[in-house]
Amino acid sequence: MPREWYQQFHMVIAGLDSIKARRWINSMLASLVSFNEDGTVDMETVIPLIDGGTEGLQGQARVVLPRITSCLECSLSLYPTDPLNFQLCTLAHTPRQPEHCIAYILHKWTENEYDEWKGVKLDKDDPVHMTWIYERAKERAEQFRIAGVTFKLTQGVVKRIIPAIAATNAIISAICCNEALKLATHGIHLKNYMAYAGGAGVYTNTFEYGINPECPVCASVPLSVDVDPSETLQDFIDRVRQDNRFQLTLPSMSVGTGDSFRNLILQGKVGLAATQQNLSKSMGELVSDGMDITVTDPVLAAGVSLQLIVKFTHPHS
Repeated sequence: MPREWYQQFHMVIAGLDSIKARRWINSMLASLVSFNEDGTVDMETVIPLIDGGTEGLQGQARVVLPRITSCLECSLSLYPTDPLNFQLCTLAHTPRQPEHCIAYILHKWTENEYDEWKGVKLDKDDPVHMTWIYERAKERAEQFRIAGVTFKLTQGVVKRIIPAIAATNAIISAICCNEALKLATHGIHLKNYMAYAGGAGVYTNTFEYGINPECPVCASVPLSVDVDPSETLQDFIDRVRQDNRFQLTLPSMSVGTGDSFRNLILQGKVGLAATQQNLSKSMGELVSDGMDITVTDPVLAAGVSLQLIVKFTHPHS
């Protein structure tokens, strides 16, 4: 949808199923905010975001006023990058949970360790593939006397599905609706995060996330990043992707503006083919100390970018 489509709303209530989707809508709403001549926020362009999410017996609700309160990106480093990731040593030697057995079989498939499936890409929606993983995982669980491997659980682990509990969903959705009513009638709202812990009884806790002065979305300030001039662009991309401050997926990078503009790497079939020769080049060949690198990524809405300032770790000769 174009940016104009989102501008028609007075508020957005989100019950999205991934951090990636939350980051996208958060960046979109932040990008729609305009500023007055004196630098203050034009309140007419602020579209509040009410975010709710559940995971089993736990849930959370949050209210974001873009460019006024802290946004979801401000606290990005607190979110897990992969909630269903297990240590390989645990999977191979000391499995303790049924999920460990399923993840072990999945890992061996993806590493092409099964001759009958060598070179075959796993189709998570193919019942033949899923049944085979389920049966092998059940056999492994029996070896370690672990109960609980089911076909449904196998689908959940392979597809990264976290089971939903209706009561938790009802509580969090009611809280989100209550926040929407408060904003629409009196302009008051939660400040700004509420956590629900159903596993410990009917327990809630509220606190206020502070604004991150280096938030790439709502602060829009360039961030300094150390660069070894001898490292390749591919190495640099991998390092930026692993940086917990950014958590990018497929970053495209460019430098310069106007006549001096050039793409370092452009994702997508056509763009990658035109720029992939840069991947093996050193950063010293491609950029200079103090240069700004503009980064875009699918987790950020169109028109939203990160600005990274190159800081060479040692002089480039």
